[in-house]
Amino acid sequence: MRLDKLLDKVAVEEIRGTENADIAMLAYHSGQIEHGGLFVAIRGFQTDGRRYIPQAIARGAAAIVADGPVHVPSDAIVIRVKESRRALARLAANWYGYLNKNQPNTPRLFGVTGTNGKTTTTWMIRSILNHAGRRTGLIGTTGYFVLDRKIDAPHTTPESLDLYELLALMREERVQDVVIEVSSHALKLHRVDCLQFDSAILTGIGRDHLDFHPDFEDYIRSKLTLFDKLKTNSPGVVNRKLIDRFDEIRDRPIFDFGQDENAQIWADRLTLTADGSLFDLILPGEKPMRIHLPLPGRFNVDNCLAAAASCRLAGVSMEEVRQGLEQMRPVPGRFERVISSRLAHVIVDYAHTPDALENALQTACEITEGSVWVVFGAGGDRDKGKRWEMGKAAAKFADRIILTTDNPRSEEPMKIVQDIQAGIPTSAACETILDRKDAIEFALQRSEAGDTVLIAGKGHESYQEIHGVRRPFSDQKIAQAVR
Repeated sequence: MRLDKLLDKVAVEEIRGTENADIAMLAYHSGQIEHGGLFVAIRGFQTDGRRYIPQAIARGAAAIVADGPVHVPSDAIVIRVKESRRALARLAANWYGYLNKNQPNTPRLFGVTGTNGKTTTTWMIRSILNHAGRRTGLIGTTGYFVLDRKIDAPHTTPESLDLYELLALMREERVQDVVIEVSSHALKLHRVDCLQFDSAILTGIGRDHLDFHPDFEDYIRSKLTLFDKLKTNSPGVVNRKLIDRFDEIRDRPIFDFGQDENAQIWADRLTLTADGSLFDLILPGEKPMRIHLPLPGRFNVDNCLAAAASCRLAGVSMEEVRQGLEQMRPVPGRFERVISSRLAHVIVDYAHTPDALENALQTACEITEGSVWVVFGAGGDRDKGKRWEMGKAAAKFADRIILTTDNPRSEEPMKIVQDIQAGIPTSAACETILDRKDAIEFALQRSEAGDTVLIAGKGHESYQEIHGVRRPFSDQKIAQAVR
C-alpha cells in the first residue's frame, strides 16, 4: 500500500521524506519488521519503542512512525504523530480496509466491558448467536476463536494491529458476528479505536487495575468510552445497579438489566442450585421465558440477562436465546466444577478482585451444606490496594481461609499475603501455605463431605509467574491429582 493512502486520517504532525513510498507490511515489534515495512514505535509499560528503531531500520524498515524525536539515517522516512498508539489503530484499520464501508462480509461487533463477568457474558452471547445459526468469533481472556478454531490469547484484547489482523481473518472465514472482551487497558491504550460496535455491554464496575489507572475515576472513564464506539441509535446495555452510581451512564441511551422488575430485562421466580439457576426471563411486551441456566450464582444470572438483552436487540428470537443459554458450554476457570477423588465439592474460579471473590464465595455459601474453604492469593506487581479488600471478602463468607501465592511476579509472596491479612480479623480461621500446590492439597485433604473448596484467582491459567518465569501450573490438575 502506498504510504499516503496508509496515512489517511492519521493525525500526522510532520513527515520527513516521500509519501509515495510503497509499504510492504506493518509492525510495532522491531523483530517482526520485514524489508519495506512500516515500524510504529509505541510506548510500552516498561520500554519506549523508539529504542528499537535502529533494529527496525537494520531489518529493512522503509518508514518509521513515532510520537517524539528520533535519531535515524537521513534517507529514512519519518512520520511524527501526536500519539503513536492512536496512529497504530488508524494505520491498522487502513491497512486491513476495515474503514471501507463497501468492504463485503464485515461482521457485527459485540463488545463487553466491566470489572467482572466479561468472559462468561461473551461466552453466553457466542452460544446464543451460534444457536441462532450465526457464524461466530470470540476474542477474550480464554482465547481467540475463529468459529471453532482456537488461537492462544496473550491479552484479553489484542493490540490494535493484531486485533485488525484477527478481524480480517474472521472476515475471510465469513464470520458474521464477533464477540469481544474489551478491557480497560484496551480502551485506554486505543486498541479498539476506529471500530464501531453494534452492541456494547457494561457488566459492572468495581475496584481493579489501579496499578495501571491513576485513580478509580480514570478507570470508570476508560470503561465508559466503549459506549462512544457504539453505532448511532444503538443503546448501551448496562447493569441497572450502576445507573444511580454514575452520572456518565444516565446521560447515555441505555437498555438496563437486573434482578428486579424496575429493569427493562429482568429475572423473576429465581431458584438457585448447585447445578445452576432457574428463572423467568422477562422483557416488556414478551411472554416470560423459563430459563434453566447451567451455571450457578446470582452473578451469572446478571451475566445471562446482559447477554440476552444484547442478542434480543440484535434481532435474535427469545427461543434462540433460551436454547443458547441452556446449552452453553462450561467456561474454563469460571466457577468451574472439578472432578476430584475427595468428598468435598471443588470449584476453580478466576476471581481476582474483591467483588468477584465475594460473588464466588457467596454462591459457594448458597450451595454448600457444610463448610466453605477458600484458597487464594493476589497477583504481584498489580493493584496492592485491593488486597486487604479481598481478605475482608474472604473473612465475610469463608469458614476456612488458606492464603497462598497467585502469580507473585517480582514481589515477595509473604509481603503479598501480609497485605491480604490486613483485611482479615485475627479471630478468623486463617492460615498461610505459600506453596500453592501444597495449599490446594491441604484444603482438599482436610475438607469433608458437604464442604466446598473454592480455589480462586487463576481460573483458566495454565502457568504460575514467578520472577519473570512462567512455570506450568493448573489449579484443576493439582486438585484432580489429590488423593
